[in-house]
Amino acid sequence: MQLSNLLIILLLCMLSGAFDGLAETLKWHYPQFNARFADANPSFWNPAISWTNKYKNGDYLQGEKFWQSSRAFVFTTDGYHLSRFFRNAFITSAIAFNVYLTGVWWQHIILFAGIYLAYTIGFSTIYDLFFKG
Repeated sequence: MQLSNLLIILLLCMLSGAFDGLAETLKWHYPQFNARFADANPSFWNPAISWTNKYKNGDYLQGEKFWQSSRAFVFTTDGYHLSRFFRNAFITSAIAFNVYLTGVWWQHIILFAGIYLAYTIGFSTIYDLFFKG
């Protein structure tokens, strides 16, 4: 593997880690995030309240705000899930990058989509079926 390709993979992994750090900061240390980004909209960035953005009128009992707003498109509803989406996107891209290097461009896109779908199925199996029953 060429050094430049290795550096791209490492950069993608670093970005994944950075977004994981952001997600965990939002979840466990929101006051520190708020101190650094005082102008950030808490209704999007504060997980204590932003989690309701995925539901109609912010009410869990009314169901999803739009199709897949609490699943595949949850990353559009709040900062925590947006951070997790980018964490997953960058690590998935790092994994799929070798296919791009050795295959045709569309194989990279198919692998990315497949990895994301597999991840989503795994998450939903545990979150929706195993724990929520």
